[in-house]
Amino acid sequence: MKIKIMQTNLGRMRAAHDLAYATAVKREVDILVVGEPNKKLMENSQWIKDERMDVGIMLLNKKIRVTEVSCEEGYIRIDIKKCQLYCCYISPNIGIDEFKARVDIIMRDAGGRIDEKIILGDINAKSPMWGSPREDQRGEYWSEWIATLNIGVLNDGKKPTFVRGQSKSYIDVTCASSKIQRVIQNWMVLDDETLTDHQYITFEMSAAGPKKPIGIKSKPHYDWAAFKEIVKLRVESGREDLEAIIKEACHASTTRNERSRQPFWWNEEIKIKRDECQRLRRQATRTARRNQRNDNEHHGNYKRGKKELQALINKSKNKHWEDLCQELDADIWGKGYKIVTKKLVGYAPFELTTEQKIRAAGKLFPKKTKNWKKEAPTDEVATFTEEEYRAVLQKMKTGRAPGLDGVPMEAIKKLEEIEPTMLLNLMNNLLKQQKFPKEWKHAKLVLIPKGKMADKNFRPICLLNSCSPTLWNVLYNDLLEEVMPKGVHTIAYADDLALVVTAKDKSQLKWKADEALIQVNRWMEENELELAPHKTEAVILRGRKEREIISFRCNGLDIQPKDSIEYLGITMGQSCQFGDHIKKIRHKS
Repeated sequence: MKIKIMQTNLGRMRAAHDLAYATAVKREVDILVVGEPNKKLMENSQWIKDERMDVGIMLLNKKIRVTEVSCEEGYIRIDIKKCQLYCCYISPNIGIDEFKARVDIIMRDAGGRIDEKIILGDINAKSPMWGSPREDQRGEYWSEWIATLNIGVLNDGKKPTFVRGQSKSYIDVTCASSKIQRVIQNWMVLDDETLTDHQYITFEMSAAGPKKPIGIKSKPHYDWAAFKEIVKLRVESGREDLEAIIKEACHASTTRNERSRQPFWWNEEIKIKRDECQRLRRQATRTARRNQRNDNEHHGNYKRGKKELQALINKSKNKHWEDLCQELDADIWGKGYKIVTKKLVGYAPFELTTEQKIRAAGKLFPKKTKNWKKEAPTDEVATFTEEEYRAVLQKMKTGRAPGLDGVPMEAIKKLEEIEPTMLLNLMNNLLKQQKFPKEWKHAKLVLIPKGKMADKNFRPICLLNSCSPTLWNVLYNDLLEEVMPKGVHTIAYADDLALVVTAKDKSQLKWKADEALIQVNRWMEENELELAPHKTEAVILRGRKEREIISFRCNGLDIQPKDSIEYLGITMGQSCQFGDHIKKIRHKS
């Protein structure tokens, strides 16, 4: 796998910001690093930015594994495997003492780490080491530091990184430690139009890992007519391995097209104008180099071309904004809603190390050894009925990510249309054998950080075989139909069970709740499951009236009611109002 990095300075220009992203997408860049970004556009949470918003990083390739991010004042450090990438910007308007102080902070941080490192950015310093004809105090101080850390310069000095009329300079620098220089190649200054005086710089770094994806994978499209036909043929041929039939039919009837990663405002007219700007810039550069009389004319044409390109980008963005507003009036949950929620998600999640994953999994899934009573297979067990099976299938939601086997829930529902009893018979056989297949217990564990990464708290998401949740829901549905005391209602989502208990007085409330908890615990034990009393919570919905506090009993442990609890993302308080929920959501956003 090769990681392609592009660096530039945007001069706070909105249009330059947009064009840099489009260029990075076109050139299949994995990491985009910018100095002096547009602060308004940096509010987009997909950007990693420093404290002053002088530097920004966007991870365009989701396969890039970032283990740590440090956002400081004037620079950012991201850790990629055993390499640290330092991205910085140092203003030309500060004095030499402040320049040295900022360089000291960056270099001391880099020097205190054992991994290989790349340091890049617009440092506004001059030295022959990176192409400048002379060396200033800034360049001399930077050169001394990188020599101390055994860091070399990748700039070849063939092209300037900053061009303003006839003025040229080499102030955008890429440095790397000795070992990592061996795996870096194709460092170059591009001729692409940038709409600023700074040029784009790209280079590639070899790294171990999965092959880089081309484009973005779109949502898979399933040909359900073909799926049904394949299943029928396999069943008629006498095959009985149902799981293999479903998986084979599902994969054979799936198509997935790559969709473009170009920004929404990109069009052919903008592409033509950008190419024209590049041609005009080359003309202006050549005439300036030859001191020709029509230098001003060519330079004026180039400036007009840049303004026209900016105007085209703004026009296209405004047109798409108007279309989006009109669409929002017709469908509030459409593209506009998706764009907003995508912005709130943030940049790519951190990749945990193997040790961190093991610790997190051990904390979330502690190993407990309990000798469950093993029962011999029997034909006397009450089997699942067709009504129970169909009721569960109707409630199971579609449109979700496929399971570990790559089979979506839609395929399970389509199977019921072809062979109504095929999966039901399999589940009844498993029930009689008192067996839950081991392969159905295997899951891909996805750890979603709760709050900040520093908290080291994660929400686990387990992607199971598609048949596994179907069997679980058919089995779990039996609990919801347990005969509870009058006034007790059960609500369940996945493995989260809520008991809603209503009573006229506190003694009835306590008796009903305790009795319901006893029945739930009994059902759990009968099905070789275990209730977690320490995770059980309660809240008394008393409204505005003051009532005596009641405790409940769950598996030998007293449950003290709280002022508020959270169930399925909704915070419910004693006063039966949503003030606590609104405060919590506001704090998160």
